[in-house]
Amino acid sequence: MKKEDQTAIFRYGVLGALLSRNHIERGELKKLIREAANRDYDIPGSTHTRIAEKTIEAWYYKYRREELDGLRPKIRLDKGMSKLALDVKANCHRRRRKPDAVESSEDKPMQNAPVEDNLVERALEQYTNPLKGVR
Repeated sequence: MKKEDQTAIFRYGVLGALLSRNHIERGELKKLIREAANRDYDIPGSTHTRIAEKTIEAWYYKYRREELDGLRPKIRLDKGMSKLALDVKANCHRRRRKPDAVESSEDKPMQNAPVEDNLVERALEQYTNPLKGVR
């Protein structure tokens, strides 16, 4: 069985209680999703054991629209592409090739060290999304 099919079947199993109902009363869907999110799962290919309510809700509506095909993971269109803006990335590469001399506060010359792309990406990510990674 393909990995995509295993993932879709796992997601279908998570949605089981929601999909087995013929009619869901107003407000009951959120309650069922919350209950499903509070369970521990053995998630294929992951060390995580919990699934966010928003994720379960997204799977539910995808299943309603596309049936089992909606639960298969999709290939990202931006896979392998940097999220870093091209002009920032070009500047990083330019700095890596030609470090400039910079004066310190004591007027002593010092060299700028080359900047690694992932360092700049992490700094920009933290600047644009300061709460990411905070628990």
